[in-house]
Amino acid sequence: MAAGKKAGRDMSDFKIMAAAPAWTGSMEACIEQTRWFPAMVGNHVADIVEKYGKDSDLVPQSLTAYIERRKGYDYRQHAKKDAEHFDFVTDDVVQSFGVLGEPEQHVEKLKALEEVGVTQFNTYLMNSEEERIVADYGDKIIPKFR
Repeated sequence: MAAGKKAGRDMSDFKIMAAAPAWTGSMEACIEQTRWFPAMVGNHVADIVEKYGKDSDLVPQSLTAYIERRKGYDYRQHAKKDAEHFDFVTDDVVQSFGVLGEPEQHVEKLKALEEVGVTQFNTYLMNSEEERIVADYGDKIIPKFR
C-alpha cells in the first residue's frame, strides 16, 4: 500500500488477493496432499530469491534454502499432485504456502492474512476431495467471517 501511495495511486479501493492450496484434516494428511504446490511454484520463488538476494532480509531463509535444494524439477509432471520431484520441499515450506489443518486452523490463518491486508482468498483445489473441502469451508470456515 505504501508503495502505491508513494507512486501517486489512489489506494482507497485497493484489494489484495491471496491464493493457496487448502486442505482440511490432519496436518500430516494436509501436508502430503499439498506438497505439489510449493514444488510447482518454485520457479517463481527462484525469481524472487534472484531479484532480492538470498542474503536479503526481504526473503525468508526457509525460501532461500528451499530453492537451493530445488534440483531436477520435472516439468512433464508440472502441477501433478503425485509427481516424484517433491523431495526438496520441507513440511514447513508446505505449511507456509497453504491453508492447512482442521477448520479452526484455517480460520486462524485466514484471519492472520486478513490482518495484513488480504481482502480476498482463492483456494487451489486440485486434490480429488474438492467437494468435502468446499463443504468444510461452507459449513465451518466461512461462517466465522460473517
